[in-house]
Amino acid sequence: MRKIDWSARLRSKEFIVAIAALLGMIANSAFGITPEEWNIWVALVLGVFVSGGVIANPTTPGIKDAPDDETNE
Repeated sequence: MRKIDWSARLRSKEFIVAIAALLGMIANSAFGITPEEWNIWVALVLGVFVSGGVIANPTTPGIKDAPDDETNE
């Protein structure tokens, strides 16, 4: 039997979306979260990510912002 390359899977956008869908299905069946409540939960999670700086500039390394230059004036 072959080993699963978890690092490659965790970098895959398709895998992340599939895991998110799976967690949504589990939450729906285990906790009875309705589709109307999902909007509230998604907004809450995105708000936490934005306030934590997780959603950042992808063109710079880490979560730093690009230094000011002539193009940002």
